[in-house]
Amino acid sequence: MLPSKPQRRPNDWATEPTSQLPTLVGSELLLKQFPDPKKYLKFDFKQNQKILGRFQIEDLLGEGKFAKVYLVANLKPRRLDCGSALYEPEIAAIKFFKITSDQQENEKLFERWRNEWDILEKVNKPVPGGGPNPYVPLPYRHNLINAKTPEEKLRLPYILMEAINGIDLDGAMFLYKDKNKQPTERVIARLGWMLSRCCLLLLKNGVLHRDIKPQNIMLDLAELKSTPDRGLYLVDFGGAEDLNIMNIKKRFQFAGTPYFMAPEQLIKERFDANEKTEVYAIGMTIAIMMGLNLLPDLPDRKDSSYTDDWLTKLRTEKLKIDFSLRLRSNYSDTLKNIVRKTLDPNPEGRPSLQELVVSLYILNRREKLKVRTGVINRKDLK
Repeated sequence: MLPSKPQRRPNDWATEPTSQLPTLVGSELLLKQFPDPKKYLKFDFKQNQKILGRFQIEDLLGEGKFAKVYLVANLKPRRLDCGSALYEPEIAAIKFFKITSDQQENEKLFERWRNEWDILEKVNKPVPGGGPNPYVPLPYRHNLINAKTPEEKLRLPYILMEAINGIDLDGAMFLYKDKNKQPTERVIARLGWMLSRCCLLLLKNGVLHRDIKPQNIMLDLAELKSTPDRGLYLVDFGGAEDLNIMNIKKRFQFAGTPYFMAPEQLIKERFDANEKTEVYAIGMTIAIMMGLNLLPDLPDRKDSSYTDDWLTKLRTEKLKIDFSLRLRSNYSDTLKNIVRKTLDPNPEGRPSLQELVVSLYILNRREKLKVRTGVINRKDLK
């Protein structure tokens, strides 16, 4: 009998030969082309639809600018070529990248697809001094499938990966607001610790995510309840950077969400990321969990492009605002000071990832101790 989920972190992953993939035509892949060639082509798989000859669509997990992610039932799990009797899981996620009718745009998309696979494969291998990253989804396969439109034959890239049973952090915060509640300090410290630990493990592997934000953080609710140090996953590595590969063009290429970018990044032709910019993004994410209204005094972006003028205004406002004054008062000064340091406009004033991990770990253990000794009512944590 095939296992429903393979053991975590095999040493190697197999790619699927293109010759074994059927061509998706007709009603199996619905493509509608926009008049503007720079617009993304729309495609949609319907529930219970069978694709690639062995996957059945269960649900749409999420959609971003560059891709759609579907939950699928694996009707014919294949063995993973990793030197052991491991199989693909019976439930998985498939990330399909959106193609365009513009060849130059497609080349950028293919580069993003290849980059995401390479990063996922790299960070899921053991790192010196420790094991693979437990806060990143497992990758299983990647390839291109053929898709036909009335105009031409197109290639649609995809990645088969581990499915996360839960919601993203942005959705979780919406549920808190909808119930007129807010996360406890213990919950914030725990999630912040796991997020910073994830980024520290990535850095040890020579990787910067470059787009840390609540929408890219998945929470496995069942795992969070059963395991004290698991349940958070960082996703979307299309814009991530491998520091071991010298790529000047990519290093200074715009990547990320400006509201979560450090002030020093918001300078024309200076979008380069480093450890301190990752710390800033983590601090902004924690601040949002603590009730920070997402920069209401900053100028709004009216279109899909980030102009130099808009980025300059955003940077100017970020240098003036003391975000720690906007956090809810019912959190401890210790947590507020941690956030204040991470959001320091001066990169030299921010802690390292290692220091941030230690600070949040101590805070998490302290809050846990309060619950055990009865200082905090357990009902307040629900």
